[in-house]
Amino acid sequence: MEQQRQQTQLEFVRSGQNIEIGTMQGLPFTLEQLKATTSESDYVVETFNSGLTAVVYHLQFGERHWTLKQKRAESLVKKM
Repeated sequence: MEQQRQQTQLEFVRSGQNIEIGTMQGLPFTLEQLKATTSESDYVVETFNSGLTAVVYHLQFGERHWTLKQKRAESLVKKM
């Protein structure tokens, strides 16, 4: 069962698809802004850079807060 789970994950990674949860409706950011987000972006409150496969940003615009998880260009996991 573990091998099947890993195989399914590897197939998903190879597909190049993104995981999308929610919609862009009501967000004060464009998709282009989100894709270009870095720790230096003025709407980033906090950066969680310890993940092996992604960087997570805490975003704020006005009184609203969001979390953005961006896939690393290269995973820090070497056993794949």
